[in-house]
Amino acid sequence: MYILDNSNSRVVRWLSGEPLGFTVAAGHGYGSTLDKIGTSYAIYLDNHSNIYISEYSNHRVTKWFNGNHTSGVLIAGNNMAGSTPYQLNSPWGIYVDANYTLYIVDYGNHRIQKWIAGVVNATTVAGVSGVAGSWSYELHYPTAITFDQHNYMYIIDSGNNRIQRWWPGSTYGVTVASASLNNPRGMAFDTSGNLVVADESYHRMVLFPVTCRE
Repeated sequence: MYILDNSNSRVVRWLSGEPLGFTVAAGHGYGSTLDKIGTSYAIYLDNHSNIYISEYSNHRVTKWFNGNHTSGVLIAGNNMAGSTPYQLNSPWGIYVDANYTLYIVDYGNHRIQKWIAGVVNATTVAGVSGVAGSWSYELHYPTAITFDQHNYMYIIDSGNNRIQRWWPGSTYGVTVASASLNNPRGMAFDTSGNLVVADESYHRMVLFPVTCRE
């Protein structure tokens, strides 16, 4: 189990049955140099156990290679809030696919940015940069992102208290969950294909059977 220990500015790995965890990324205090992390709300592990940290207060994403918690590598953003294709504004959720392409929830810009490995500029794949709204092609302070087995993208559109599903290449989303949500923050699919959502203001976890089954 990997835990983003935000108050201690570190990521901790906890083995099953062990009484103590150990630091696997950061842990050198709060800051903006590459040996530190700022306020962060999301991490992602790739298939090599490299850790990606979405740093909300540093407006960037850093990658911490497996076995090295001394310093991270800047892979998205430039430490300054902005809305250009190479900048982020308070990033939140993150997803990394099998090709190491990053999908970043750019919370402050109300958009989802697709960042191909090694490319300087990102592409907006959902939302309208800098515009908060409730139309099907808009987002309002999104917080989390994930994909299902059919490569459909799911976004928590927190400001609109809904979850939007975007088909590959689509220019708009479809609402798949909204009733009774209040400030949803995170989500993940369970082993049965149900979407489990952390509904912050109601202090609960909610399950939605939203996955298309073939």
